[in-house]
Amino acid sequence: MAKFQKFANGIQYASRRSAGLVPATGSTSAGPIRVASIHHGGPVGAAPATFAAASARWRSFQHFHMDKGWTDIGYNLGIDARGRLYAGRPIGTLPAAVLGHNANSVGIVFMQDGRSHPLNLLQRRTLATLFKDGVPEIGLLPLRLLTVRGHKEFSGHHSNE
Repeated sequence: MAKFQKFANGIQYASRRSAGLVPATGSTSAGPIRVASIHHGGPVGAAPATFAAASARWRSFQHFHMDKGWTDIGYNLGIDARGRLYAGRPIGTLPAAVLGHNANSVGIVFMQDGRSHPLNLLQRRTLATLFKDGVPEIGLLPLRLLTVRGHKEFSGHHSNE
């Protein structure tokens, strides 16, 4: 099985299966997507650069969230150090990314501690592509058409932990 699909806009995308996520225990529709919430992975260090390390981190995020009783990983998409996307909850499925602000949203997380590890050039390129083109193959609208906020910009959320 190929690790990544490469889409027309150059985005590389790892499916849930290729990253080794377990099946969700449930899902709810997010409704029409109007908001993108951008996160970093909390105190996890630098973003992983290899597929093996990024997939392991992605699975650890899923286990952490499901151990809390959530139905799946909280995010719809993850981004590794090479700017590659990892599938979480399908686009259009309600994320569990920002308590009280998940309806009509998509949750995107950079797999690093953003306080000590800023986005690199490859991650910035991917984010620019997401703003310009989105990812039509998975149903993600261009982010320029959405309201985009960082986790801390939502009412009642002052940290990413």
